[in-house]
Amino acid sequence: MAAEAASHARDVKAGAAACAALDMADTAAQTASGIQTRADALAVRVATAASKAADIVSASITSGTEEEGALIALQLAATVDAAAIATAEETALAAAAAATAVASAATQAALAAAAAAAAFEKEVTNAAAAVKRVATTTAHDLALNADAKAVEVAQAAIGPSRF
Repeated sequence: MAAEAASHARDVKAGAAACAALDMADTAAQTASGIQTRADALAVRVATAASKAADIVSASITSGTEEEGALIALQLAATVDAAAIATAEETALAAAAAATAVASAATQAALAAAAAAAAFEKEVTNAAAAVKRVATTTAHDLALNADAKAVEVAQAAIGPSRF
């Protein structure tokens, strides 16, 4: 009975740990997805700003030819675009690192829960063994006492010894 209760308790704790680990992993995935979405939006905003800046630079160049202005505008746009891509990649790496950290924490939580369940089961097993030892010792002592009483009763029934 105690072993069944311990097994059930262990199963419940393991199930709870698994659910917690899945919730953590789901949260990590949602966090990473959110970070990636924000990074993509930031990259679009930076690229749009780069395009506008290139247009402004192109329009504001008074000296030089139109081709020189367009070339400068393209160089500026390429520089800002490269910065946007680098920012998006860094954000994606940060999101992946966050997801990895959360998944690692979930794994550690599951391992800790499993270790706690194993320790609990060992304690229950040890307690059951102790109860068995006490019960065995008590039964043995009662049997010896019953035998001694039976001998006394038998001797009393026979009567006093005549020797």
